[in-house]
Amino acid sequence: MDWTRWFTLDKIDVEFENTILKVNGTIPLDTIKEETLPLLWKNTYRVSLGGEYFVTPALAVRAGFYWDQSPVPDTTMTVLIPDPGDKYSINLGAGYKFNNLEVNLNYEYVLPASRTVTKDQNYNYSSNYLPGKYEMYVNGLGINLVYKF
Repeated sequence: MDWTRWFTLDKIDVEFENTILKVNGTIPLDTIKEETLPLLWKNTYRVSLGGEYFVTPALAVRAGFYWDQSPVPDTTMTVLIPDPGDKYSINLGAGYKFNNLEVNLNYEYVLPASRTVTKDQNYNYSSNYLPGKYEMYVNGLGINLVYKF
């Protein structure tokens, strides 16, 4: 079980240098010098469970599962750091040892998740969130080489 103190990530400050933005390709807007992207993320938990079985002294197979709570509130949800909500993941892996070298493979599947962020009555073009439907699923493959000396 993990607890992450996301609340410390309250904003991202961005500074622009020598930037000229144009509206419809005609009117230069070079007055923007800095911007703040508020995040206001909340603290979250992640619960993981996994196991490893040695088929032979050199070959291990692994399986795991996790639930990862979303830290992103609707009021700061954007496409820049999209988060479809709580995530559930299944992991499978294997490892093989050759003397001092170990090769590990991992496959991760994050189950499809979706989240709809709706406009509130105060929403306008400068609001700190972007309404819409956010969806995600992940297929990930990893390889890891370890050399012990």
